[in-house]
Amino acid sequence: AGACPGVENLDIPKGSTVKYCYRVTNTGDTYLVNIVITDDKIPGTIGTIAGPLAPGATSSFVSTTAGIHADTLNTGTATGTPSTSGGTPLPNIPNVTDTDTANVRVTGAIGDFVWNDLNADGVQDGGETGVVDVVVTLYSAIDDAVVGVTTTDVAGAYAFTNLIPGDYYVGVAVPGGWYVSPQ
Repeated sequence: AGACPGVENLDIPKGSTVKYCYRVTNTGDTYLVNIVITDDKIPGTIGTIAGPLAPGATSSFVSTTAGIHADTLNTGTATGTPSTSGGTPLPNIPNVTDTDTANVRVTGAIGDFVWNDLNADGVQDGGETGVVDVVVTLYSAIDDAVVGVTTTDVAGAYAFTNLIPGDYYVGVAVPGGWYVSPQ
């Protein structure tokens, strides 16, 4: 058991480990026993709440899935048996089931480096070092909105991470005294 953050839409870098949290709340007016939690993307039973789970009470389970490489929509299902407060199943009352979804989106990254192109050929050759503190702006190709701004590090590298899949372009603010290579 553990606390669930309540996030149903999660953005993660490709290959990340995801902890799915299944929070079961008895919203009915009858106790429940033998509550089985499953997920359509994770084999087997995630957990079982023996019960009885009182009306209004909550219990949680956590399951870890490694190496998410593509967007995933999971459906978690909880099925329980109505019972007395002592845990005796009630006859002639069908099991209750509820489902909930979680959407995991794999994010991307855009990055490169800015360097002193000594021979102006547009290719970083040996001896052509990175330029530090150059302002780089990431824009949405859909509406030209600024998505992020960063500066290059001591090696001239920059990166924008945790990007939702989409179309972007990069703008580089050319520092005073510098010029853009014609290539």
